[in-house]
Amino acid sequence: MIAFKTAALGISERSLLLEQRIVEKSTGELKFICRTIMVGFNPATSESQAIADDALHRLEAYEGRTLPPYNPEA
Repeated sequence: MIAFKTAALGISERSLLLEQRIVEKSTGELKFICRTIMVGFNPATSESQAIADDALHRLEAYEGRTLPPYNPEA
């Protein structure tokens, strides 16, 4: 049996770095790891936009911690 785990690793003004893992439940063996950058996007203007403060606060509450900053250019 496997388990899927997702965590936010960091945030910048306009993007969020997520990590997804699949692990074997019985052994804890890591089977898969993926990092994804999600970008705030305004579909009306087709441009990136800052991540709303309320969305950031809800995500940090869900994670139970303050998200560290990260540099998407690095």
